[in-house]
Amino acid sequence: MCMMQALDSNSIMVFLKHFSVSEQTLKGVSKVYVQRNSKVGELVGTINALMAWQATTPLRLYEVRFRFLPRGLSLKMRHRK
Repeated sequence: MCMMQALDSNSIMVFLKHFSVSEQTLKGVSKVYVQRNSKVGELVGTINALMAWQATTPLRLYEVRFRFLPRGLSLKMRHRK
């Protein structure tokens, strides 16, 4: 479940960004709150809705951690349908 407000202390904030390959730009889209134990794939519907894309639009999701990884390193995230 994705919400626009934190539900409880088990919620974490996720910043959603969109990278345009053709324009080489990165744009902040929104932030959502999810439960810590949520699956990455649960964000797909929310992201497609926020971007006004069809529900069947395939996505590539990446996680960026500045605290635990070298600055700017991103990891491709796996999600199941």
